[in-house]
Amino acid sequence: MTQDQAIPGQPGEATTGKRKGFTLIELAIALAVIGGLIVTIISMQGETAGSGKLLNGKQELNLLAERVRQTYSTSSSMGNGDITGELLDYGSVPDRMVNNNAIQNAWGGPIAITADDTRFDIETTNMPLDACSQIAQVEVGGQGAGGLVDVAINGRAVGAPVSVADAGAECDREGPSNSVTFTLMKM
Repeated sequence: MTQDQAIPGQPGEATTGKRKGFTLIELAIALAVIGGLIVTIISMQGETAGSGKLLNGKQELNLLAERVRQTYSTSSSMGNGDITGELLDYGSVPDRMVNNNAIQNAWGGPIAITADDTRFDIETTNMPLDACSQIAQVEVGGQGAGGLVDVAINGRAVGAPVSVADAGAECDREGPSNSVTFTLMKM
């Protein structure tokens, strides 16, 4: 009997046929690669969502500052002190920032707006550490006449514009519930 005539399962069996299925090692490697891809995709989505909130937070603060200024320039009845309620009544707050008749930032933290005769403050609170340092560096409303004159992080005035070092140092002090207050001229 020749090699080609061998009976399967007997000594001298032909070995030219292909095996069926995967070995356990091949399956383990495939699962590890798939798991790694899933972890990478999920972490990238988290980073994208975080950067989206940060961008929204920056845009919302600039829009809010602009609307507060517009309201002051068109309404002679705006008072001093806490003007958050008045701004909500006037419809001066962007709709996406209003929740249950309160102003909220992109992370769900409250925003309060107070004023005196010449300036107003926008205080945004309960921001995570990474957002605090980025938000603090935003030149809300621009600088100069009618613009940003001071920034306080967690109650400590750091001036305007805020340096990367000041933002990082001051935001680190309070942990996950940071606050940033922007002081702007009314115009």
